[in-house]
Amino acid sequence: MFEGDYTVNVTGLTDSPLTGSVTVANEKVAKIELLGEVAPVSAGNKQVATVAYRVLNQYGEDVTSSPLATSISWTGSNGVVATDNDKGVVNLANTVDFKSGDKVALTGINASTNTVVSSVVTVSDASAIDTTDFAGLYNKDGKEISGSLEATDFALLLTSKDQYGRVADAAQVNNDVLFTSSNPSILAIDKAYDGQGANKDKVGLKFTEGTNYSKGGKVIVTAISKTTGKVSQFEVNVKASPALETFTLGTPAQVVAAGETVTLPFTAVDQYGNAVTKYDEINGNVSLPSGTQLSKAADGSAVLKYTAPNSKGIQILVATVNGTGKVSQLTIDVKEKAYPATIESLNDVTTTLASTGSVDLELDNFVVKDQYGRTFDLTDKLSDTPELGKYQIVATDEANNNAVDVDSEALTANNGVITLSGANKGSEDVTFKLQQSVANTSGVYSFQDVATSPIKKTFNVVDKSVYSSYEIGDVAALYADGSATDYTRTLKVYGVRADGTKVLLPKSYYTVITNTNNVAYNAADGTLNAVLDATDDATTIGDDQQLTTKVTVIVDGLDAPATLTKDVVVSSVAPAADKIEFTDAVTNGTASIAESDLSGAAVDADSLNAVLKVTDQYGVEVSAPAPKITVTNVKDAGVTHTFAVASNGTTATDITGADAGDTFTVTYLLDGKTTAVKFTVVAPVTP
Repeated sequence: MFEGDYTVNVTGLTDSPLTGSVTVANEKVAKIELLGEVAPVSAGNKQVATVAYRVLNQYGEDVTSSPLATSISWTGSNGVVATDNDKGVVNLANTVDFKSGDKVALTGINASTNTVVSSVVTVSDASAIDTTDFAGLYNKDGKEISGSLEATDFALLLTSKDQYGRVADAAQVNNDVLFTSSNPSILAIDKAYDGQGANKDKVGLKFTEGTNYSKGGKVIVTAISKTTGKVSQFEVNVKASPALETFTLGTPAQVVAAGETVTLPFTAVDQYGNAVTKYDEINGNVSLPSGTQLSKAADGSAVLKYTAPNSKGIQILVATVNGTGKVSQLTIDVKEKAYPATIESLNDVTTTLASTGSVDLELDNFVVKDQYGRTFDLTDKLSDTPELGKYQIVATDEANNNAVDVDSEALTANNGVITLSGANKGSEDVTFKLQQSVANTSGVYSFQDVATSPIKKTFNVVDKSVYSSYEIGDVAALYADGSATDYTRTLKVYGVRADGTKVLLPKSYYTVITNTNNVAYNAADGTLNAVLDATDDATTIGDDQQLTTKVTVIVDGLDAPATLTKDVVVSSVAPAADKIEFTDAVTNGTASIAESDLSGAAVDADSLNAVLKVTDQYGVEVSAPAPKITVTNVKDAGVTHTFAVASNGTTATDITGADAGDTFTVTYLLDGKTTAVKFTVVAPVTP
């Protein structure tokens, strides 16, 4: 409100309006007070003395630090020049040294309100701190001081007064008071600072961390006046940082077979009974047993893995907490090495074939279990060469039944197939079994049946009369790679029976028509391929980087043709890594690498990348992935310890000085995907 007289009328409460008036006045200086009759000489300059003052407004409120109080003019007698700092202190400057007992007549005038203060002050000895009182330890977040927190986040608030009762600032405190710490190995004294406390208007003593700060303990802070010798003390209790107290190994949830890596559960607790889960709080604080590896999960938690030896037997694992010596022991019964024992079932396989049609069974179609009832992955474990000691899956049909023909009877590679074709209307049992490469007493290898593995399935062969409708199978997006044929998709057309079961039709049953400006169909292998180019045809594909085109299929039905259509997407989004897997060179997250393969940047990257198997978002394997390689967790086993890494975190990471026995972990980063492998350096094989 502006300054002036205001009248207020209130109606509706009584028959007559209620009337009142109020006078509003601007805030102004109403009183200036000198806070003492003495003016101590400055300790550093005897030609300067000071006296404190304060300013009050018309309501009796202290406005010394307000802009209202900045317009006070001061005059001293006997040639003394008086000025103030606008913060409640008048400096008296003389041309000669002041002597104790000198008198100075001092007048202050606020011109805007004509407020005057006048008094005679007596020059006295220099101000010196007489007493110090501690108020307590302050932290802006209200936290208790602990070895896990920064000591600089705390201040011991204090009030020091001189012999005249005036409160001293930090500069005078540091000059006049000696501070000591009873245990500087925990907390050492830094110095006093202004601007501390919740309102930043206090003096606070700060500390530096001693070598034992994290261990915590009691510290007595002592303040001694250098002038009067008066002593005050304050006890600071630093709470020890949480430290690992116990580490208990837990039993793995599943069977542990020879050569396998499993996750070991554990319980870690600090001295306060709180659970410790973070990798950074556990790593280095516990001695872990041989065969285990502690790693850091994406959320920062610790994960403990155990790799069993390559032979069965009882293993005793012992973990010891470094700080407390407390021990945890775990006994693991390592079972015999796992092997594929049975084909439990077929996955996503149609058992109804069209006459003259066929079905391909790939590795993913077989659900294989080991002798412990666990899913067994046969990836990279198949071969048609007995000497390699691997496996194969073999299919056989009934000897005297001509309904189904086994055209390709053995699955011997990751991308291999077993092909069954419908020869005649009817049904026939097909048996699938595992065979393992076994050496006889003469050392000659051959494939022998795994006795527990066979599974028998009945396949039915039908003609066109059983189909009630037809449909086109889903077609994943095609990459616009122009004339290249790296991103083709197989077109599958099904006959649908009355019960909803689907039968894959042979290509001879139908004709495929496409918009050849967008997508081409290869009748020989039944694949679709985009003919648009992501760059040259960007305008045609559109800003959303995909174009939808129709594929038409005309089926030669039993009595009449059936016309089907399917929307197919052509995408110009550049291929990028979608899935990063490992070759057979990596076992349980570890691999070996020869010293000779670490001899230069380009060679190093090629050798380290050789263990990767990368697939893009279109499901196509990337032939030469070039991830950024970061080397960490180096353990240099050599005598000279010359292992060094240059250009770390690039596509050309260079490792030098690697010797047999050294270990290190490589983290690969490719198109936002990451994975890691632990490498052990081995001596090159001598031919």
